[in-house]
Amino acid sequence: MDGYYLEDGTYVSGHWAPTYLGPDGYVWEAGFFDGEEWIEGFWRPEYRSGFVWVSSWFDDDGIYHTGYWEPIQATQGQVWIPGWFDGNVWIEGYWVSENEYLNTNVRDWEPEEGWNDGWDTNENTFILPRDSAPLAVPIYEEEI
Repeated sequence: MDGYYLEDGTYVSGHWAPTYLGPDGYVWEAGFFDGEEWIEGFWRPEYRSGFVWVSSWFDDDGIYHTGYWEPIQATQGQVWIPGWFDGNVWIEGYWVSENEYLNTNVRDWEPEEGWNDGWDTNENTFILPRDSAPLAVPIYEEEI
C-alpha cells in the first residue's frame, strides 16, 4: 500500500497488506520494523467492548509506537500498560499500581525466569478461552 496523508496532515507510511479480505469484523494493522526485526502485520477486531483502539504513530524523535487497545474507563491509582502483538498472538495489556509504575527503575528490571519459554518451537498454535475471539490474527502464507 502506498503512503498517504490524513486530513490533519499526518503521513501514513506505505506498508504491506494482504491481498485478501480478513475475518468478518476484523481490520488490518500493518507490520513494522522494531529496530531489530520485522514484525508482521495482523488482523485485529474492529471493535472491542470497553476499549478503544489507539493507532500506531511516530513520536517527535522518529520512534514508532505500535497500536494498542486502551480501556475506556481509567482505574484510580492504576496505570495501563498496553498490550502488543508478538508476531503470533496478542499479549494482553494490564494494570499496575501508579506507585509501582513511578518507583520502578527500568534500567534494573529483569524479566521473570521462563519469560521466553516456548520460543524455540515452530508451532503456529495457541489456546484461546472459549467464547472469546482472538485480539490478533496472524497472517500465514497460503500454500500454492
